[in-house]
Amino acid sequence: MAASALFVLNIAETGLRSILAARLSLLGVDVISIRDLDDRALARMVRKRTILVLDDDTLARLPDGDPERLLAQPRWSDIIIISQRSPDDAKHGDRIRYMPRAEAAVQIVELVERWLGAS
Repeated sequence: MAASALFVLNIAETGLRSILAARLSLLGVDVISIRDLDDRALARMVRKRTILVLDDDTLARLPDGDPERLLAQPRWSDIIIISQRSPDDAKHGDRIRYMPRAEAAVQIVELVERWLGAS
């Protein structure tokens, strides 16, 4: 993953959102937090590698809350869903990942470290 990746946090829980923003920033990746996926400012920030990070609550409130449909949008290279459920990750391939809420911060940091090491 290029260091120029952008992580877009759309997470309802403020504490988790703050923790993720801080930890990802310490890794040297760019992070923004948004409320609206249709925000015009976001369109100007999208990069080749733009990762959407959202949670169950946010996903449920989206008019098009299907992760596959979100991934079909060209702006998202990957989607990470922080979830209470444990869906079958295999059916989504490598571009949609589910992280258990209790371990999300640690697992996302580990995933990004692997991506950074692979670039």
